[in-house]
Amino acid sequence: MENFINKYLQYKIISMENQEFFISSKNLVYNLSGKTLSNQLDDSKLAAELPSVAYLNLKHEDEIYLPVSLFSNELTPLQLIVKYLKENFDINNKKIALLLNRDPKTTWTIYNNIKDRKPISPEDSSLQIPLSIFKDRKISAFEALVSYLKKLDLNYADIARLIKKDQRTIWTVYSRARKKLGIRKHEK
Repeated sequence: MENFINKYLQYKIISMENQEFFISSKNLVYNLSGKTLSNQLDDSKLAAELPSVAYLNLKHEDEIYLPVSLFSNELTPLQLIVKYLKENFDINNKKIALLLNRDPKTTWTIYNNIKDRKPISPEDSSLQIPLSIFKDRKISAFEALVSYLKKLDLNYADIARLIKKDQRTIWTVYSRARKKLGIRKHEK
C-alpha cells in the first residue's frame, strides 16, 4: 500500500509540475522534497490560492503530522490522536485540547478511558495527515479524516485499505460529513 501511495503522490507532483502556484499566507515556510520554500511574493499574487498540501507534499513548519497508518486501529480516530500525542510526543492534556479545539475535560476523559490499552506504534508512512484538520467541531474526527483523504482524490476502496475499514463505512462517513458541511454532490 505504501508503494501505491508513493506512486500516486509522484504522479500528482509530475502532473502539476508545469503549473505555477503561489503561497498567499504570511510567514509560512514549506518543505518541498527537502528544500525549504518561503513566501517571498509580491502583492499582486496574494489572491492566488494555495494548492493542496498533500499534492505537492508541502508541510507547514509548525504543523503536527500523523501517519495515516495510525488510523488502522480499533480505537476511534479521536482516541488514537489523543493517545498518540500523549504517549509518543509527551504533550500534556491542556495542549492536546488546544490542538484539537476540544475541552481539556474531554481529552482527559478520552485518555483516561484508553490509557491501559497497548501503546500505539504506527508504521512510517509517506502519507501524513495534518493534525489541524481535526479542529473543526462541525464534523467528527473520523469524518474529518475521510474528507481529507477524499480531497486527495482517493476512492472509497483506497481509503478503506489505508485505514483498514469497510469501504461502505467510508462511503457512509463521507456522505454524513458532506451533509453536515453542506457540500453538494457535484462538489468535493
